[in-house]
Amino acid sequence: MSKSNGKPLSMTVPFKIEKGVPIPPRRGRQSKYPVAELGSGESFLVPVGAFKKPQSVVSTLYAAAKRSGVKVSVRIMDDGVRVWRIK
Repeated sequence: MSKSNGKPLSMTVPFKIEKGVPIPPRRGRQSKYPVAELGSGESFLVPVGAFKKPQSVVSTLYAAAKRSGVKVSVRIMDDGVRVWRIK
């Protein structure tokens, strides 16, 4: 809790408590990878130059798939990281 002149901030700054204020929709950012657009059996390659560490891309791809509600298989290849949608 922040303090101002020895008093808690909530006592020095008047806050107005309100009811009925709607919560705005979340502004989630667009995924960098088209995981949600893949059909079953389709794949795409993230080329080697697009990342520094392959394992970080693998983690990001699995997280994107989980958020999108799809199942994927990811493999580190010689030319990059390939992602297949399996369900």
